[in-house]
Amino acid sequence: YRGECRQPCRREYEIRDVRDGKEFLLGQDYVMSPRDLCTLPFLEKLLEAGVDSLKIEGRGRSPEYVSEVTACYRAFIDFYHKHHGEPEFSAQLDTLKETLMKRLDAVFHRGFSEGFYFGRQIGEWSGGNGSKATHRKVHVGVVTNFFRKVMVAEIKVEGAGFAQGDELMFQGPTTGVLSQPVESIEKAFKPVDKAEKNSLVGVKLAQAVRENDQVYIMVPVEDVEDARQ
Repeated sequence: YRGECRQPCRREYEIRDVRDGKEFLLGQDYVMSPRDLCTLPFLEKLLEAGVDSLKIEGRGRSPEYVSEVTACYRAFIDFYHKHHGEPEFSAQLDTLKETLMKRLDAVFHRGFSEGFYFGRQIGEWSGGNGSKATHRKVHVGVVTNFFRKVMVAEIKVEGAGFAQGDELMFQGPTTGVLSQPVESIEKAFKPVDKAEKNSLVGVKLAQAVRENDQVYIMVPVEDVEDARQ
């Protein structure tokens, strides 16, 4: 059971009626599952306190979760050390926080909490084990070839289609997790604006991907069903 969490919040619970002794299982949700600890809104305070190493939990989470969360914290820390002390630092930091929190909100989470950093918290339970992310990952297809000289990926579109300007997510053993905007699309050597389901297209990219990499697109939760059709 490598990676399995044994904390009380990940267990199922029963309630017992004290009058007649009847017991009931509390459904399928993890009713004591806490919200995810998120220190990004006040990360500068931790850096000012002398913290120089952060541990970001990713057990049981998807590759894109790990990639996006670490990228957001990396961006914050780099900005802090580069611009701390400049006249517009505070205003620029607030803007950056807003941008990064929107990115965090798009990947899996159970709601965010500041934990006990500012005292005792109440009402910090998630109310279930489902994700509160604003976006979902939808499968597009697979990379069938990559032409390195021209930086074009040949993609077999098996699921959701996509358009020029969309951002695709590539995942593979060597590639890891890589998000890239679609610069252009070609079908049968002719430029097209969209890649439809059950088509084979060439996509111009800025970074290399590899054959058999899986391809996904992040879409707003309310548009997931439409994207899968």
